[in-house]
Amino acid sequence: MKNKIALAVLIACMVFNGSVINAAPYAGVMNELHGSTTPTAGISAQLNCIMVKASYDVSVSTNQCQEASVTAKDENVQPSYKHYNVALSDELQDYTHTMCERYGIVDYYDLILKQMYVESGYVSGLVSATNDYGLMQVNICNHRSLAKLLGITDFLDDKQSIEAGVYIMSIYLTEYNDASAALMCYNLGDASAQRCWSKGIYSTDYSNKILSTNLEED
Repeated sequence: MKNKIALAVLIACMVFNGSVINAAPYAGVMNELHGSTTPTAGISAQLNCIMVKASYDVSVSTNQCQEASVTAKDENVQPSYKHYNVALSDELQDYTHTMCERYGIVDYYDLILKQMYVESGYVSGLVSATNDYGLMQVNICNHRSLAKLLGITDFLDDKQSIEAGVYIMSIYLTEYNDASAALMCYNLGDASAQRCWSKGIYSTDYSNKILSTNLEED
């Protein structure tokens, strides 16, 4: 068991270091540690895969894997990605890109910005009627496991909400390698999304709205 917990910590550290991880080879270990990947009845949250990784009795802080701070970019250096004319500051757009790099989904930077717009309209400190928090509207049922894994202390903080949302999306994008599938999992939960797929439903109003959103360049 100790060896399996050590493997779980190693996997989490690989995520922090920005490695792209295929979850499939580790499914047996994670399932044994977690007990089951079946979501708790009544929870309509984003996080089934992450619960497999995060809800075992292992606390992996940011300091255990890498420094939490993001080095400020030289103001004279132009980013290799685009800033968009949206109600999100360039600083937070930069931070979003940094988180996408950290968790291995930099090619989905635009998708994350679109998702953030649909989730919260870039409104800081938003709490929904269904207890979804912050810019990325992370459901409250996921807070404990994400706090343990990522060291998050405030899900209404813009940067911490962005990191949590990007991390969750990185799990699903890595596993399914499909934007629509990942968005469905984020919105419905992995098990509910799989039930939709078994019925031949491969997109929802939520995923379609995000994928059809246009971002205007500065």
